[in-house]
Amino acid sequence: RKVFFIILACCLGYGAIAQNMNYCITLNVKKNEMISFRIKNGSTSSSNTYRVVSGKTFGSFTISANTTSGYTFLADDTIMTIYGNVYEFYCNGNGDKITGIDVNKMSSSFTYLDCHGCNLSDFSTNHRYLRTINLNDCNLNRLSITESHYLQYLWIDSNNLTAKDITIGYTDETGTVMQLQEISVVDNPFTTQDY
Repeated sequence: RKVFFIILACCLGYGAIAQNMNYCITLNVKKNEMISFRIKNGSTSSSNTYRVVSGKTFGSFTISANTTSGYTFLADDTIMTIYGNVYEFYCNGNGDKITGIDVNKMSSSFTYLDCHGCNLSDFSTNHRYLRTINLNDCNLNRLSITESHYLQYLWIDSNNLTAKDITIGYTDETGTVMQLQEISVVDNPFTTQDY
């Protein structure tokens, strides 16, 4: 595991990943906490460079083709942004150090999100290409997933959700519906009327 501590913000390095600054994941985090995550670069032919920014600190790293690597960064603010073309993102196990996540600005290559064990309480996305979402044990009170036409697997076990707290759906102009194959809702306060 690679650990990056505070790096003073400066202009050095920004040009190296300018092509990826359009794509980002934004985390709501606890300031002065170490935030751990893993990223998969799913490209079969090229390395990708990524940048993490939180407050006045930043760090950059490169991940080889078809490789998953883990990193830990110190949050210098309540927001942490990860820039680059991420294929899969894992921030599981951070507990209450991560309280929100926005993946709506990711590219069509982004297909897998694992946040289980974070303290999100509310999750909302309209990312079209996500195929798998793991939000087990996230203290969720509300879930909204729309426009995610390719979603196949959704795991939301051990949360605080009832049927009225969940919005899941997608239908395009041709009437094509979401490709959901599996949804797991174990250990939520559903009643028999929710089924």
